Amino acid sequence: MPDDDDPRQLSLYANPSRYDAIAESVSDDLLWWQQCLGTGPQSILELGCGTGRISLLLAAMGHRVIGLDCVAAMLQHARSKPGAAEVQWIEGDMRRLDAVDELSLGAFDAVIIANNTLAHVHTVAQLLDICEYIQRLLKPGGSLWLDCFAPSEDLLHPGSEDLVTYIDPSDGAMVQVVEEHSCDSRGELMQVRWYHCRADETRDQARAQPESMVLRLWQPGDIRAAAHVAGLQEVQACGDYDASPLDEESPLMLFRFRRPAD
Repeated sequence: MPDDDDPRQLSLYANPSRYDAIAESVSDDLLWWQQCLGTGPQSILELGCGTGRISLLLAAMGHRVIGLDCVAAMLQHARSKPGAAEVQWIEGDMRRLDAVDELSLGAFDAVIIANNTLAHVHTVAQLLDICEYIQRLLKPGGSLWLDCFAPSEDLLHPGSEDLVTYIDPSDGAMVQVVEEHSCDSRGELMQVRWYHCRADETRDQARAQPESMVLRLWQPGDIRAAAHVAGLQEVQACGDYDASPLDEESPLMLFRFRRPAD
């Protein structure tokens, strides 16, 4: 059985073309990153870069970009895209940054963790390790940017929703992604199942081939505490891509933390 704790074993990431098709249908974050990071040149590290959607955008804006991901198939797909030669692609696990020899300490103006990648980090200890190592990777005055879904009350209880519709790149068929989720008794780990429902099949048929993953429901306080212990100062906290303030009703958590200048 796949290990729901290891992104390298998730079937969602084994099909990069389909992953891209899903991501293209929910691309409202791209303007956010353009506005936050502006035109280059900055030295930027994206952790959990996937197929390079954001890394390639930032490179096209003139930044010097490294994209790191632990799934080889995703990186292979990223390397095949236009502009890929402008990005340095590294296979590595953000939960073990100390094992990634290609990363130089004090080298980055910005480190970003986008698109709910942080939810694959399951423990406070892992989060703290990541924040502490990022603090060492950043230049003095450099920033850590985080983008993750907020822990809404609905996610604490079993539920189902139509998540997104995309076009299957293999045959052009319309596909509806249905998400079912349930949370553990501590309100921390969420078991998620995705069903890809094609127009020519019933939802019961789609349920025969679920994609499962376990995601962490991070609280804003947990993220703030880990960043603080790591020596990072909070600069900004927004609740959506319109830069609205983060509050209990926010769908997203968008944080910026800064390493103090020496």
